[in-house]
Amino acid sequence: MSFRLPAYLHRNRYGMLYFRLTVPPDLRPIVGQAEIYRSLGSSSVRQAADQAQSLRITLQRLFEDLRRGGGHAMSGHAYTALRALLDQRKITAHQTEKREELEQQISAMKSEQFRLSAEHQRTAVAVEAAQAAVVAQMVKMDDASAPAAGRSVSQETAGVPFSQLFDAFCRYKEGSGEWRDPESDRLYRYGPIVKEFIACLGDVTNVSLDAAAVRQFKQAVIGRDDFSQAKKTKYFEHIGAILRWARIEQYVRDDLAGILRMPAKKATGGYEPFSEDDLRRLFESDDYRDGTFAKASQFWIPLIGLYTGARITEIAQLHLSDIREQDGVWLIDINDDDLKKHLKSESATRTVPIHPVLIGIGLLRYHAEVKAEGYDRLFPDLTRTNKAKDSFGADPSEFFTGYRRRLGVTSISETFDAGKNRWMGRGTKVFHSLRDTANSKLRHAGVTQERRERLVGHASRDVNNRHYRPADINQMFPLATLLEDIRKLDYGLTHASYAGTSRHRQERVKGAQRQARIDAEAMP
Repeated sequence: MSFRLPAYLHRNRYGMLYFRLTVPPDLRPIVGQAEIYRSLGSSSVRQAADQAQSLRITLQRLFEDLRRGGGHAMSGHAYTALRALLDQRKITAHQTEKREELEQQISAMKSEQFRLSAEHQRTAVAVEAAQAAVVAQMVKMDDASAPAAGRSVSQETAGVPFSQLFDAFCRYKEGSGEWRDPESDRLYRYGPIVKEFIACLGDVTNVSLDAAAVRQFKQAVIGRDDFSQAKKTKYFEHIGAILRWARIEQYVRDDLAGILRMPAKKATGGYEPFSEDDLRRLFESDDYRDGTFAKASQFWIPLIGLYTGARITEIAQLHLSDIREQDGVWLIDINDDDLKKHLKSESATRTVPIHPVLIGIGLLRYHAEVKAEGYDRLFPDLTRTNKAKDSFGADPSEFFTGYRRRLGVTSISETFDAGKNRWMGRGTKVFHSLRDTANSKLRHAGVTQERRERLVGHASRDVNNRHYRPADINQMFPLATLLEDIRKLDYGLTHASYAGTSRHRQERVKGAQRQARIDAEAMP
């Protein structure tokens, strides 16, 4: 999918990103200009977006202060502060732009050096193979047996180190467009795993990389008690992807990736939908009735999951702009139009009408409250780290697990070990069960399979529909029809209205500060 830049970012014809913010008409006589336009000194959307976001929030707060001041002319102190802010950003951007230009030149030189080195190595291997074939043919013709020590053809070459193979792999993925966010994929998805691989085997060359080395790495990972099975599988999948690419590019000759393939998962029986009693315990609890949740996200995310069937990450990463009105219907726009958003598949891209229950208990009021505070995301109290495949859904998932267990909503496979003071077994009544519960309710209410797939973001089982693009599928059904379908999610529950607290506001401030620190640490 194509990536849409935020409205406050602009890319010039040379690829550099600029911050652009329109000054409100009523403040232009005070500020003295209609638009603020400054270079961010970078062509990286990830880096520029973080800088621009910080600058946008600072300026919007300044605009609000000016309005509260009665619209009087900007004081000399305020004007000096504004100019100092913009000038400092300009100086920093210029320095960053020069540094990035130098880094690009160095990177280009390294890339060319690696290309020539790799080409030389491939040529040397080909020549060596040809020489070996000639020697073998001569030996056969002479019917003689030449001792191995007497061969003049070397069986070893310098080879290409694995770290350089990884660099070439990353350039291929970026150049082919397979990676949507190459910087994040390189640094956070693959980088830590490649470091572990090199720490285990050394920076082994393609010539020395053989089945024995790959098996050694596999056994080392399998033996890690601190790794979950999912993490071990992820390590094998990522290193396997590099090895498959290396074989296609003829850096290695054998199917080394096959050594890392894991057995297919056994069927686990899936998730259980929540019963009516489960739902009453979860959504008519003292926590909801008394409004004791520490964060607003803890109040809203389970409710949105219940009345939309959306996945937890889809909800947790929503932006304020994803809540909008179209043709008289309020919608939740589930998309990945931001580098920090991730969806499970293309079919997950969709718009879902907002259930009247959510509007009735204050979702739009909450939306307006957060927007007035100057945030971009619907739940700024949540943070996303830069770990591989991490998302905004990690914290709410952990919270919901503890919440339901505290209320006695558990599955048969879950037991509490008092001796170890921990829960044992895999739960089948989890947040994802809200999705199954909603889908089951829609099915029993007579909603067609096509519309259910459209609402919950499942890939279509219909052969004809598989050839539609997500944008086309989103237009297959009128919003009024989909709203009527959503209304059929009636669980007979009594919900308390949302009441924001000072603690919720404090948690939003803390969350935004944590995210800013995480993003700053991720910058090169």
